[in-house]
Parts: sequence; C-alpha cells; structure tokens
Amino acid sequence: MKTLKNLRYDVVCAGGGASGVFAAVAAARTGARVLLLERTGFLGGAAALGMPLRGVAPQHTPLLDEFLCILTDLGGTAGPLDGPEIPVNGETVKLAFHRLCRESGVDVLLYSEAYEVRLCGGAVRGLTAVGKDTLLEVEAPVAIDATGAGDLARSAGALEQDPPLEACAALTLTGLEAAELWHRKKSGAEPGFAKARPGARYEGPLTEGGPVCTVYACVEPNRFLVQLPLACKVDPSDPASRTRAAVQAHTKALELLRSLCARSELSAVRLSSVSPQLQLCGAPVVRRAEKSVCGPEQAAAVTAGRDGRPLYFGVSHLNVPQPAGLLVCGALAAEHGELGSALATGEAAGACAALAVRQGGVPGMVTAEQVRRTTGLLL
Repeated sequence: MKTLKNLRYDVVCAGGGASGVFAAVAAARTGARVLLLERTGFLGGAAALGMPLRGVAPQHTPLLDEFLCILTDLGGTAGPLDGPEIPVNGETVKLAFHRLCRESGVDVLLYSEAYEVRLCGGAVRGLTAVGKDTLLEVEAPVAIDATGAGDLARSAGALEQDPPLEACAALTLTGLEAAELWHRKKSGAEPGFAKARPGARYEGPLTEGGPVCTVYACVEPNRFLVQLPLACKVDPSDPASRTRAAVQAHTKALELLRSLCARSELSAVRLSSVSPQLQLCGAPVVRRAEKSVCGPEQAAAVTAGRDGRPLYFGVSHLNVPQPAGLLVCGALAAEHGELGSALATGEAAGACAALAVRQGGVPGMVTAEQVRRTTGLLL
C-alpha cells in the first residue's frame, strides 16, 4: 500500500453527505483550503436516495438557495421549493452536490474513508484516511466529522458506547402504477399517492400480511422509493454487525420483490436501483461535559440554534481530553430525518472552521455571532 503525504489543507471534512458537503463549501467560501473525503463513489449520502428533502424551508440561507437553484437547473426537482417536503431526483442530487463543490473550490476525494484523527498536544493536526491501495495522511488544523456515525469523534473518545440502532433497506421499484386502485383502498396512503404525485407517501404493507413499509412516489414517472424495516439492530461501529444487516437488507428486498411479482396486478414490478442500501435509524450518543471549557455564554451560543436545537458541536465542548480543532456536524448534531437541520449544522461547522483558521485559533473561540454574519443562519 502506498502512502500519500504532504496533503496540506486548512480544513479537512470526513463524510460527503449533505451536511459534509455544506460544511466543506461553507469553509471554502469563508476562505479556507478544504479537502472533502467520501468513502462511496458519490456525494449526497441519504439525500441522494431519492426521498423528498424534509425540513429545508425553515433553514433557508444563500447557500441552500443556491443548491436548490442548481438542483432546479439540472431538472431534479418537482413542486414548490418552500414546502415541507421537496421531491427530488436522487441522481441529480449527486450531480448538484458535485457542482456546488467544484464551483466553490473544494477538493473532493471519493472512495476515501477517514478513520482516525491525528492529535498532537491535545489539538488536531490532521487525519489518516484510506483509499484503494492508498493511505492518505492529511495535515490540517481543523477537522470536521460529517460521517453520520461519529467515526472521527469516536477516534478522539468523544462518543459513548453506541446503542444498537434500528435499520431498514432502501430500494427503488418500478411498475407500482398498476396497483393505484389497490393502494387507494389503504388507509396509510396520503392524498395524491394513487396518482403518484412526487413526494406523496404511503405507510403500510404492500402485500396482505407483509411488513409495514414506507413508500415515496419519486420525481421520475413510475418510480417509487421503498423503506423496508429490518428485524435486526445494528452496532454502527461493528463491521460484522453492519455486514449481517446488509445481507438481511438484500434478502428482505428480494423476498419483497418476489411476493409483489407473485400477484397478477403487480407482476410488472421491478427493482430499479442497483442494489438495496442499508439505512441506520438514529445516531450515536454524543458525550456532553458538565461544564464547557469555553465561556458559558459562548458555549451556549454555538450549541443552541433555532428553537433551541443544536446547530453544531465543537468537541472542545464535550467530555474529551482537549481535541481542539475537531467539529461534529450532521446526524450527530441534527434532528434525525430533518435535512434542513443537518445542512445547518454543516454550514455552521464549516464557517466556524474557516473562521478559526483565519483567526489563528480554535473553533471554540469563534462566536455564534461571527458564524451568523458569515452564513445567514438563524443562531
């Protein structure tokens, strides 16, 4: 395995989901040199599955408006952009995030997974990541954990033992339009689902006696996103546990497909996604300190956002041995399922990281007012 060294940046962000992209872009537009690492082959994470974007309207900022404009320009949305749910095309979401990074000057490395923060004297000095046959050693004074599972925070000791999480299989089906009348009789269908209105949702079994699923009508005609709950719980830090769940996700998806095709009115149903994806429901527990190492006013400001929700966590505010320069955003810091909150945590963390580098300090010394003026977020 070859080792790539001398990768020097101001900010390195681990995780290319929606929150990680917004963190990287916000940092770059605040003047920092930014590297974004993503372990898969695309950006967007769960937001790129094709589910409607939820919870976006309350958190509109110039950056979010620009992303939605790019998405619209690429033809990836249907319906108003200020509603509670915005139907999107998952593949277009991936392209929109890539375009946002490219136009903002963010360096992106796909197929590269960060697994450890490098600390020196209690402060971040960079991180180590691995790609195919390549070990990456990145130097940066600030690191942002946007992995969704707290991989970097865990390596710094900032997480409690993860509780087992619920899991589901996410898959995309075509051919359900033949079952409109059948769906319409179901009490779990929202108005408009029978006509496949983009974003309309149905909750209930797809076959008599089958498991309860959540089904979304996609932007593309005759395409539906299905979330199928799994019986197992998953330890997100245990590869063996995640592997067992992934195998079960594929097995349950195939069983569902076979049971649907066995019905004459559903015989045209096909699996249109490459393969079912494993989704974890919930987030690891962030360990809080009884007292902040920073001033109480500043600590309260940076950890409490709109309606008292956390906008981002600086790990210096948690019960860990002084990992100054590490920020956490995304699923750990946002309300689960609310993309708007996840984007806000990313944008706030990215701006905070860049401001800390500009001022020659650590993120814990950046005030919420500075972040607000930079991003337009309602802190």
